[in-house]
Amino acid sequence: MAVTLVFRLKGVTPDVWKQVQRRLDNDNDEGTGSNAMSAWGYKDMKDYPPVNKERVAMRGLNIGRQNDNSILINALQIFGIDGLDPKSREEAFAIGKAEPPHIVDYMKKKYPEFAGVELDGTAPELYVRETRHIQGEYRLGIIDVLENRDQWDRIAFGEYPVDIQRMSPADTGAVVTDPQQFAVPFRDLVPLKVDGPLVVGRAASYDTPPHGTARVIPVGMAEGEAAGAAAKLAAEKGLTFRRLSASKEQIAVLQERLNAQGMVLKPFSIPPRPFMQHKEYEGLKAAVTLGLATGGYKNDFALDQKSNQRLDGQSAVGHAQIKAGDARGEPRRRAGEGRSGSKDAAGVAGASRRDDFAARGNPGSRWGSSGRIAG
Repeated sequence: MAVTLVFRLKGVTPDVWKQVQRRLDNDNDEGTGSNAMSAWGYKDMKDYPPVNKERVAMRGLNIGRQNDNSILINALQIFGIDGLDPKSREEAFAIGKAEPPHIVDYMKKKYPEFAGVELDGTAPELYVRETRHIQGEYRLGIIDVLENRDQWDRIAFGEYPVDIQRMSPADTGAVVTDPQQFAVPFRDLVPLKVDGPLVVGRAASYDTPPHGTARVIPVGMAEGEAAGAAAKLAAEKGLTFRRLSASKEQIAVLQERLNAQGMVLKPFSIPPRPFMQHKEYEGLKAAVTLGLATGGYKNDFALDQKSNQRLDGQSAVGHAQIKAGDARGEPRRRAGEGRSGSKDAAGVAGASRRDDFAARGNPGSRWGSSGRIAG
């Protein structure tokens, strides 16, 4: 999966921001937009001609506005990187640092609102989306997300689109589904074989497809708060995290404490969506689990249309190891830790929806007006 180097532009005055909003709010494209602190669009940035054509591509801009007349842009994708290898990360960082001057020149010429902006640096490190996940007492599966499932030991909720980034400049990435709400269970944080730690954020016990939604910062923040509260509770009760994760009584205490701290961890039930009532839904679950079907932002799996006969070879890389039983979202009982690195995050079939995803980037408004850029 692509890594990203975020870069910063200065000189984005309130007037410039109004021009950005005017463009995105009036381009007759429901996939673009803005608010006071975020903007998402400029889909034709995918046509930017990179200096390093083999290793770099741009997507639609995901923009986070800062409080000093600057913006952060998450759109520069770098390919062929092993996020676990320091030398590979160093190489990717150098590739990324070389590209923004050319990107900014391109933007200044193409978009009048950016004519006066200047490059103001890059992030100090790469955004590496995925490397390894622990094997936990539970493994969050894509069907948990597809079906908006609750969990009895819920400690966080997610709703970001399942965002599978590109694997190469020729790939386009995909949005597998756009959930309304799903629960992250405490068991996802508890390693299956190792006692002592709790693992939160991107390395928690997720399969690669649901990691496309669960990796975002708000979910990690909620998991971190839950882990801290769980550590205190376990110490008070003299419990290991594993015993705590198996105790419905103590999990209820944990949830009560988190609710008292300001979290909202109430049980929920969301009615089945139309595609879940289709006669071919069981087959769709298998296809989604294997990374062979996408519904995009509208959850349109086109179940009444003929299947796409073009199966991108990348679509199945890494997914063959996912068992059909994973569709049930069952607790995992496999030894050791598993790597779900970049090759496991393969794109999926459905060319028209994938092309739209590559152009538009991610809907940066998902997390309100913080100016944080997801993706």
